[in-house]
Amino acid sequence: FRDYAQGAFRMRGIGKGQTIELLVIPEVLELIHTHTAQGEGSAPQAHKAEYDRLGGAESAQCLPRLLRDVSGWLVVNSMRSEKVQFNLLCEQTVCNVWRKNAFHSLVDKRAAIGTEEKAGQYGSTALTDEIAGCMDLFRERIDFEVENTVPTPKAFSEKVQEMVMEHQRFLSSPDDHATTEQVIRNISDAEAVTQHSKATAANDAAGDGVVSPSDVARERAFNGEQVQEQEQEQEQEQEQEQEKEEEVMEEEIPAEYVKKKYSRDDEAPVPWPVAALGRLPDKPQEIQDALGFYSMSKFAILMKLTASPKPIDFPADLLMSQNHYKAKWYKTHRRLKNVIMSLDWTPDLEALAPFLVEGNSKVGGGASSQQHLAHALQLLDAGGAGFLDVSQFVEALRACDADTESPEMLDYIEQCVGQGISLEQAQQWISTWNFLGIQKNRFRIVLSLVEAENLRGVLHRIPEGQPLVADKPFAAVGLCANNEVLDASRGYSPMSVVHREMTEQCLRFIDSEVEYSETESLALLRALQLNPTTERLRWFNEIRECRRRKQTDLATSPLNLVLTTPDEYHVMEYRTTKIKVRDLLARKGMYVMDAFRAFDSDRMGTLNCSKLYGGLDWLGLDITPDQLYSLFKRIDSNHDGYISLEDFKNAFHQEGEMLEGGDAAGPGLASDGSSGRDSMSLKRVSIRNVLVPPKPIKELHDMVLGAKVEQRINISLKAIKGIKVKAQQHASFHQVWDSRTIGSRLQVSIWEPTLTLGVLKRNRDRICLGHYAVLGLKDPSKNKKTTHWTYEVTDTAVARIGSAGVSSQHLEPVLDRLLPHPVRYRQVWNTIGKRTDTHLYAWQPIPPSPDYVALGMIGTTEEDAPPIHAVRCVPLRWCKPATNFTKLWDDAGTGGKKGSIWIVNSMGMMAVSRGHEPPTETYYELHSKRFFLGPEDLNQVVNGISGGPMGGGGAAAEDYRPSEEPTA
Repeated sequence: FRDYAQGAFRMRGIGKGQTIELLVIPEVLELIHTHTAQGEGSAPQAHKAEYDRLGGAESAQCLPRLLRDVSGWLVVNSMRSEKVQFNLLCEQTVCNVWRKNAFHSLVDKRAAIGTEEKAGQYGSTALTDEIAGCMDLFRERIDFEVENTVPTPKAFSEKVQEMVMEHQRFLSSPDDHATTEQVIRNISDAEAVTQHSKATAANDAAGDGVVSPSDVARERAFNGEQVQEQEQEQEQEQEQEQEKEEEVMEEEIPAEYVKKKYSRDDEAPVPWPVAALGRLPDKPQEIQDALGFYSMSKFAILMKLTASPKPIDFPADLLMSQNHYKAKWYKTHRRLKNVIMSLDWTPDLEALAPFLVEGNSKVGGGASSQQHLAHALQLLDAGGAGFLDVSQFVEALRACDADTESPEMLDYIEQCVGQGISLEQAQQWISTWNFLGIQKNRFRIVLSLVEAENLRGVLHRIPEGQPLVADKPFAAVGLCANNEVLDASRGYSPMSVVHREMTEQCLRFIDSEVEYSETESLALLRALQLNPTTERLRWFNEIRECRRRKQTDLATSPLNLVLTTPDEYHVMEYRTTKIKVRDLLARKGMYVMDAFRAFDSDRMGTLNCSKLYGGLDWLGLDITPDQLYSLFKRIDSNHDGYISLEDFKNAFHQEGEMLEGGDAAGPGLASDGSSGRDSMSLKRVSIRNVLVPPKPIKELHDMVLGAKVEQRINISLKAIKGIKVKAQQHASFHQVWDSRTIGSRLQVSIWEPTLTLGVLKRNRDRICLGHYAVLGLKDPSKNKKTTHWTYEVTDTAVARIGSAGVSSQHLEPVLDRLLPHPVRYRQVWNTIGKRTDTHLYAWQPIPPSPDYVALGMIGTTEEDAPPIHAVRCVPLRWCKPATNFTKLWDDAGTGGKKGSIWIVNSMGMMAVSRGHEPPTETYYELHSKRFFLGPEDLNQVVNGISGGPMGGGGAAAEDYRPSEEPTA
């Protein structure tokens, strides 16, 4: 009321000379377009088009429409805020029911706390548990961690119902139950009205239907901000101090060169006449003879005294001054100067002409490169007519980083293309570099600092208005450093954008730099694509050895794109594929997060090759497996064989577009009239419920991790039947973590098995299938009440105690094929937010395929995922679902996110659940504690083909029983 009163008072002069100046930033205007259009039942594009028709948002003709839409948008936001407040009030109401009962219980039993006689009246354990439970109701857990998977939307009424079920023991009277039921009924009624309104009027601006639990959580966090502010500031100060300590302790990669017997002889500068800059040479040798500038394609350094230096090809207009590095220094090791100064030299301005790639030149790439270029252009041909209009052709040029923003270039394109251009013509136009604006008879020379200093002095001594060379009025130079022209002679004009970018990135490459943007990488790739990728890598490493540079891993650097991509048309194909996918998403009425959620059919929070292949096929993109792999590698930022939501967003989200549509209409929907509204409503429902099945294809992580087992293994059925798998009670453990420092009421510790069997036991191997959790801090081997099992694989054909050199030849391939390591891990829970310096991170292993399962989880004290060899998976056909989950521990008494530890099978394997409810995943245990391998296992070991139900050809998991004894 105070805000409304102040606003009314401040605007009391409206209509009496007072005016209001309305400031609408572009981001807010975009939201107004989207939400207002959805409220009207139209598409945002149509709403924007109406503004454009009226002359834009700033025009006087559009002002009444803008004021109306701003008022409507503010009202919608107010309604949404009130809905969130309503749900928050409902949540507080139900919480007050059990909190009141808990408060009265604490008051009644306060006198019994710490007194033995009163504790005996109630029962000591029961009293302690009850008081602890009551105290927990008044503890607000603070958790600022972002989910590592896309959350599934849930109605708020469902969340409140779950809260009521969780606190049933604190509802002691019929009135309590009646109150909670009434609140849930009120929420459900409001949701029903909203759903009915959505179905009839499509009035759901940006998910303005059911207010989600996340909205309420955000509002609650905002309202409690002042209460938590001091505590958060203290925590931030502690974190900053820890970060400063870590920064001091962190070791930086030293910038150093490889130590060799470097020579410093013959380094005196050699002068050259400035007048020679006025003559256009007919041959490159003439430049070297007159000025001492030689082709950069001759620049290389000595690596071995018995081998000549090996240069690589650079653009013909890129030269090196002998004062920077002499070409004759090919017999000694030399330290290299930094590339700082360069000269942009035009001998004759009248001789400048466009540089075009000839048909027989290697610059345009071979047949394979032209195929990639043709495919990139086909992706832009939306109608499949073999024809590109002007806008589509401009899009193709943008994919090549051509300068399409200048009016001159656009006029040139329209003049050449007219109404359109065939794919063959477009391919010819692009492959000849007609669009780049590169000029021939223009050179870029790497200078020494001494040369640059003297040349700058010469330029300053030339009278104003006089040419560089007295009798050569059309000779011009520009002295450059870091892509800037420091000084220039009369008549000098800078290079075109693309030409300048190519030469600048070449100079950075020669200077051994590794940090490049995608645009810079493409410019460098265009200049170096004549060279095989292996030669680029070799030359760069050789040059970097002779400079004081950080020896960073090139495979993880931005330069890796240039060192691994054959030519520029691979990059162009990738970019046009992204454009095509965005177009197909728009046609489906989907946003980026909608698509990721639909493609992620098993809700693991990542996409593998099969999921992405199935998703793109569902969208209607015609793509081959090889093209899919190439696209996948570009999107996968950490090269682990999985695409995260962040990777997917970086690839397909365009700045300015909405990330998620939720229930809202997608960008490709258009509706007018009632029939349009019905179609929009149906489309919105279908988008949320879409699950796209994967299209099976070999995974990239299988190709990398399984390289050593891709070969066919020669092993007989008799040898397979001699391999025994047996459960063994384990007695040696190493502690991973314990709960002493987090303040939980119960103490728990997590242990990993120690698997060393001794050097003489070469016919057997014990495997880690997961970690174990026990109450208390004692070693599990000293706890007589619990047993912890692991499995031991034995080759019975080999003597138990082998002599030197005698060991099983079959054990390693059998383990690699039948009991593979996971491909990665998914973090399930951690203790971040609890007051401890040693945090627990719980990891769920992700098997290499659906034919395998992980029997348990593992824990670490590091936030980085554990190594993949830390645990093994087992064939699904060996297993049956575990039925009894036993709760071992929960984090009652602490802060942060809720968590609990459960024993999930008879082997004593642990699993961690987020919350205090049992894990929702299916866990397994083996059918038998002792068995020998059989024919199905032989097929998988020899061919790498699973014999289980998902691998094809085997018995169903519930019917499979391994043989108990070997047969003849």
